[in-house]
Amino acid sequence: MKRTRVPPAIGLLAGLGLLLFLLPLAGLIIRAPWNQALGELTDPTTTTALGLSIFCSLTATAIAVVLGIPLAMILARTRGTLRNILRALTTLPMVLPPVVGGVALLLAFGRRGIAGSLLYQAFGIQIPFTTTAAVMAETFVAMPFLVIAVEAGLRSLDHRYEEAARSLGAGYWRVFTRVTLPLLRPAIFSGAVLCWARGVRGHDHVRRQLPRPHADGADRRLPGARVQARGGDHAQPHPSRRLGGDPGRDARPMAGGAVTLEASVRVRRDAFTLDVELTAAADETVAVLGPNGAGKTTLLRALAGLDEMEGRVVLDGEVLEDSARGVYVPAERRRAGLVFQDHVLFPHLSAVENVAFGLRAQGRPHAAAIARRWLSEAGLGDRADALPRALSGGQAQRVALLRALATEPKLLLLDEPLSALDVSIRAEVRRELSRQLASFHGVRLLVTHDPLEAMALADKLVVLEHGLVV
Repeated sequence: MKRTRVPPAIGLLAGLGLLLFLLPLAGLIIRAPWNQALGELTDPTTTTALGLSIFCSLTATAIAVVLGIPLAMILARTRGTLRNILRALTTLPMVLPPVVGGVALLLAFGRRGIAGSLLYQAFGIQIPFTTTAAVMAETFVAMPFLVIAVEAGLRSLDHRYEEAARSLGAGYWRVFTRVTLPLLRPAIFSGAVLCWARGVRGHDHVRRQLPRPHADGADRRLPGARVQARGGDHAQPHPSRRLGGDPGRDARPMAGGAVTLEASVRVRRDAFTLDVELTAAADETVAVLGPNGAGKTTLLRALAGLDEMEGRVVLDGEVLEDSARGVYVPAERRRAGLVFQDHVLFPHLSAVENVAFGLRAQGRPHAAAIARRWLSEAGLGDRADALPRALSGGQAQRVALLRALATEPKLLLLDEPLSALDVSIRAEVRRELSRQLASFHGVRLLVTHDPLEAMALADKLVVLEHGLVV
């Protein structure tokens, strides 16, 4: 274990900060009248208030989760002035004084409010001084805590997991439910806990009002509220494919005949411009060779449909993209399997579930059995139930390759699949890669900066420098 020395000044300040938390807690534990606590908790008024508080806080947390996660996604994936405005509006309830927030809610949802008047006139619904009002108030003040936590989780999330899922044929909702949400689980949990705690803390005014409705005198202080109170607004404490059909047959990539690729790709990013034209025939491996920053990965991402581009891409006679005609086929429908440089296996799924992910996205029956077949044939059958963190670098990269091949893509895109591996296992993975490429009958595009690797694996070489073919 590495030794690290904490400077005395830092330790002193940290100790003072810890005392600031511990002393109040010690005072609460030592001096609080705990002998009276049981009697207070069994009092009918207290149990009613406690039940209402728990119900309202849990309901507000559930609403915040349903509405807050989509809002956090918009904030995390929107840029510019719009994002700043949305974030300011979202976090405003955190800094508003409670009285101002209460007045704002009353003016919005009271019987004479902006929305409340419409609800009352159309449906006879009265929201103020009801359990519904308490839930809405708690959601208003607590949801920003969840939104901020989830937005931070989204910003730290490696979005290549979602891109990998799309390249395997998964649509938006499958990516969202099977990849994004599971990876956001810690952020959602912490945000929900903060949201619930804020809701409980903000409900003390309701508990004080329960013995005598409107005890805070809101009907006397707010304009027009006296009429509403007499009108009955008061607290309510109770509220089929051939391969998939036969898991016993040998698993082999099946692109479905002679497949060709014709691509003219132009991508502009600040001062960098990628302008490449290439063609590839069936059963041909094209190696794209070049130094770092030449645009090799950008080319693969454009062909996979993950990055915006100008130009035209035709695969097996189907136009996947044509910027002049406004044609764009989403990544999940291109049948272009992408193998990332550092595998990008879904960390919450086992090896067999990673391989089966694309099969399930395609609606294949017996997806798990087919995935196990692929792994067994590659010598990874004993690692089928292991999570990616338990796999070696070579094993993880081979699983990533099998995950792409299992979906039977027409175009296989490999982004430096050997560069992240140690020299000791690179030769073994290269042999496995060569074997898999030989049995794949579609178009194969391999990105590398290693000339020896390109010569060993490719049939044709394309050299890129500064975004151009040289």
